[in-house]
Amino acid sequence: MDDLLEHLRKSFSDSYRVEEELKGGGMSRLFFATDLALNRRVVIKILPPELTSDMMAARFKRESQVTAHLQHPNILPIITAGLREGLMYYVMPFISGESLRERLKREKQLPINDSVTILCEVASALSYAHKQGVIHRDIKPENILLQDGHAILADFGIAAALTPPGETPHSRITRTGISVGTVGYMAPEQSLGGHDVDHRADIYSLGIVGHEMLAGSRPFTGASTQAILAANLMQPPPRLDHLRDDVPIPVCRAIGKALKKDPADRFQNASELISALGEHAPRLSNISRAISVRRLRRISKRKIAAGVVLLVISVGIGLYSRSHAPAGLAEAVTVVVAPFDASTSDLKLWHEGMVDLLARNIDGAGPLRTVSPTVAIRNWKTGTRSDRNAAVQLARSTKARYAIYGYLVPTIGDSVRLHYGLVDAASDSVLVEEDALAGTVEQAADRLTVNVLGELGKRHRIGAVRSTSIGSNSALALKAFLQGEQYYRRTSWDSAAASYARAISIDTGFALALRRAGQVTAWHTSETDSTTRAFALRAGSHIRSLAPRDSLLITADSLSSVLQGSDPNSLNWRLA
Repeated sequence: MDDLLEHLRKSFSDSYRVEEELKGGGMSRLFFATDLALNRRVVIKILPPELTSDMMAARFKRESQVTAHLQHPNILPIITAGLREGLMYYVMPFISGESLRERLKREKQLPINDSVTILCEVASALSYAHKQGVIHRDIKPENILLQDGHAILADFGIAAALTPPGETPHSRITRTGISVGTVGYMAPEQSLGGHDVDHRADIYSLGIVGHEMLAGSRPFTGASTQAILAANLMQPPPRLDHLRDDVPIPVCRAIGKALKKDPADRFQNASELISALGEHAPRLSNISRAISVRRLRRISKRKIAAGVVLLVISVGIGLYSRSHAPAGLAEAVTVVVAPFDASTSDLKLWHEGMVDLLARNIDGAGPLRTVSPTVAIRNWKTGTRSDRNAAVQLARSTKARYAIYGYLVPTIGDSVRLHYGLVDAASDSVLVEEDALAGTVEQAADRLTVNVLGELGKRHRIGAVRSTSIGSNSALALKAFLQGEQYYRRTSWDSAAASYARAISIDTGFALALRRAGQVTAWHTSETDSTTRAFALRAGSHIRSLAPRDSLLITADSLSSVLQGSDPNSLNWRLA
């Protein structure tokens, strides 16, 4: 057994179960592990021991603290970082996919659409980070991870942490053979060790990655480090259209501008690169592939908005038709979920959390519609006991026909006893009132949903119900999201953003958390360009099995991010 692997197993035994070493760490080494506290898969990255010193460790800690606050769907978050038994390390979520380097080894040249999508998503991540004052400094295929068709940028800020004050990347190459940044992907000013290296160096490096994806090789090569550096400094990049004749001219020009030797001649920010790619920038699956972006540019904003409305309506009809078919022409029947009483502080989250869960579970089942959780909670008087009388009052104030109420009591371990009732506000009669025992609150909510739908199915033609979920199989991600919802309803934007970021770090495909993170970013920071679009597009690719209303809203957000630049005043934002 490898000595380092055994050493890490002992050293991290209090926090992680280190299982095996992974490939692809370069000078660093990667280890697959399980977070014991959260039971999630993570990767521990061990940095080269020869870099460890008191000064380097302190700088590493400072840089890690800065980058740990980056919240963007195309940035791999840092869970924790530190120095343990002489080794600098950081922990990040495990991404079940491959690196761009692995794909390039297999395919060499990538399809145009895939290449441009990766370019735009990495540029979106860089645009966000640069606005926070963070430069990556080591953009290369090894640091771009691919998961579910999306690019995720890793190792943010690590290069900065490993460059001591007064030392340049070039001096480190010659002194130790270890570069901060990678020779084949460095901007000229970075390879020269200038002190004025800024965010435009990342744009240059991304241009090299783009060239490699499309042409199958880097623009500057050589038999030695010195030869590569010389080519990078002195030679113009070869034209992409001379190397591959199917690359669109706008894409060739965009890559060429990113690779200008003088930073002043490059794109001045990553968003400009995305704009320069124009109609070749990523669009939303099959729907947007049918749309001519060039034509859309000639259409007035009013027509675009109308198109979004019509498309949203058509999507909505499709989503709801399956659940409405058995109900014929029956009018919608509204159900409101009252906040549940929680007997202990451990269950406090579920006071409002049950409203979020049950409203999503029931909405769209045949003619059933649920009152928005935000509306239900706003109409609920704080301190009111969740019983029949209060539920009837809530139903009448929200114009709902039925109301669900109840309370939660812990039993043994994590198990709970759920007492609930369903009341018909029109007749002031209780239709069902009973207890349910379950291993978790989520299981109790599912059981309640089945029973309530069964009872209402006796009175209304609900028919077959499409199985839906909140969109995450992780209890921890769900709890973080529900906590974020509570902060969101109270406009506590910082706390909401932190909760949604925690949910996304646990489950990177949690569509509801991604959507909310984008909304919080827009409302809180007025940042409505690449960051908000990235959240919306990422959420749009994970809507399978969501409740119809959630699918509709997320689809609308995704379309709006393509057509209207994620304007928070657009129709779909108001629908929420």
